[in-house]
This record gives sequence, C-alpha cells and structure tokens, in this order.
Amino acid sequence: MLFYGHNSKTVSANLIDEKCTYCDSNKLSIIVQRPYSHVFWIPMFPMKMVGMSVCGDCKQLLTEKEMPASYKKYVDDVKSYSKAPLWMWSGLIACGLLLSYGIFASQKHDELKNQLISAPKLGQIYEWRNEQNEYTLSKIVKINKDTVYVQWSDYTSTKLTGLTDISKMGDKAFGEQISPFTLNELKSKLEKGDIVDIEN
Repeated sequence: MLFYGHNSKTVSANLIDEKCTYCDSNKLSIIVQRPYSHVFWIPMFPMKMVGMSVCGDCKQLLTEKEMPASYKKYVDDVKSYSKAPLWMWSGLIACGLLLSYGIFASQKHDELKNQLISAPKLGQIYEWRNEQNEYTLSKIVKINKDTVYVQWSDYTSTKLTGLTDISKMGDKAFGEQISPFTLNELKSKLEKGDIVDIEN
C-alpha cells in the first residue's frame, strides 16, 4: 500500500496593520503556508504557497480568493522572498541519487562482465538465457588457446533467481554435455544477452 498525501509548513504568521472585515478588530493575522506532498511521510516536492487571514477575535478565516487586496499584498510580499527549503525535495533527491547509483553500478558490472569474458578461467560459471526464456548454468572445464569448453547444467529455471538454487548444488548440477565456444562467440553471446551474467 502506497501512503501518499500532503502536509504543510507555516512560512509566516504575523499580525498586520489592517482591520477585520467582519468585526473591525485590529487583531488580524496573515498566515502563509507551503504545502508539500509526501510518500510514506517522506517529503517529495513542495507545492504552491497559500495564504489566509485569521481574525484573533471573531476567528473569521479568509482564503486568498476571499480576502481584500489590502490583505493580499502581505501574502504576496511573503511569497516574493520565501523559497522552499531543501528538505521538502528530500524524497526526489533520494530517488535521483538511487537512480544514479543504479546506473553507475550497472555500467561497472557490465564492464566487469566484459573483462571476465575476455579472460576466461577454469571453473568460471556462465549464466545463460535460452530462446524459451529459461535460465541455466555452464562451467568452464577446459581452455585451449581462444577456445573455451563449457559443461552444461542438467537443470533449468523459469526465473533468473532460480539459478541460485542450481548453483548451490555444486558439481552435481552439471551433466556430461560439453560445448566449445571461441572467445568471439562468447563475447557475441554476452552482447546479445544469451549470457546474462558471469560468476567470477
């Protein structure tokens, strides 16, 4: 469940040199608030400031649309110099940082996979996706110059996360089928997405 809502922060609350339009009291205050949206009570972004007048005696409350022009000038004055505090953007800032980190981490991982595919080692595990969108493993059992021989697992999974369980089986997960690939073929498989990851 997504808890989305709004809250507000009072920017200014001051008595002004005006009289109440209803009771003629001079105890008239102008309150300016900055609403902001939040998700799970984490501020996401600020919204347009709103102003209101409140009489200290009769408690009459007027919105910006209802108040006379002489009141509104005080609201406009506060709006002219008030800026939204940085914390009201904290949710979006956090999302931006997480997104940036995710992109950076993904790029670094891709670089690592390219390095590993170019320098294969015995025992290295490749994670594969076939044409039926099933996932399986292969293990490097022999390297002869630019040709790599991989031993295939007898097990497949319909989900990528299922490879973790297959990997935990160790050598028992692999059968007798062995296939040779040149380094260029392996690089091509990685680029096409047939090889989805490499366990170092």
